[in-house]
Amino acid sequence: SLRVPGGDSDDETKTPSPSPHHGRSHPPSLIVDSSSESDEGDARGEMFDIYVALADYTPTIASKDSISLKEGQYVEVLDSAHPLKWLVRTKPTKTTPSRQGWVSPAYLDKKLKDLINGESEFVKESDFFTSHHLKHADSPDAPPDVITQKETIFRNIDDIKSFHSKTFLPKLHDCDTDDDVAMCFLKNKEGFEKYLQYLVGQSQAESAISDKSVHRFFK
Repeated sequence: SLRVPGGDSDDETKTPSPSPHHGRSHPPSLIVDSSSESDEGDARGEMFDIYVALADYTPTIASKDSISLKEGQYVEVLDSAHPLKWLVRTKPTKTTPSRQGWVSPAYLDKKLKDLINGESEFVKESDFFTSHHLKHADSPDAPPDVITQKETIFRNIDDIKSFHSKTFLPKLHDCDTDDDVAMCFLKNKEGFEKYLQYLVGQSQAESAISDKSVHRFFK
């Protein structure tokens, strides 16, 4: 299997004690619910970062506390306090149960986490946009030009926000592999087609916003 430079060290034979912070040694950005009901953290409703294995990983010295990983396999990072060993838990599949053990962090990458982070941030910004600007457009002091051109200005932005927050983001959380992510995009093709309607009205929306009274109202 592919060896990652710096992935092994003399400390690999030493199993570090789990940190009481469970992977909180550096601030997690986006996190997903843990899937094992038996873990102590789940009983408290804790959440953990998701990482993907960059290459096949096999511990230099076999140990009951260490586990091997396959390239592209997703894991939850339960403890990242130790610089050379992270405690992880694999996500269960239909054929294999969840496993927990120590691995080298040099073999892990936060690719899926970054994708979910970006999607979550988009949902958050879209929610603010619709809750603030759309609500503002319905206020009693909205000028006539805003009221009459509201549909032109905002188009189907509410539908797009709803698609991302209620459909696409939850489905991303269910992904275990790169293939799952690819299928998630393909299966939600109709949802992304909502952008066609939004883009078709772009020039009309820009024209409406350029009106002085409208621009001043939203500024």
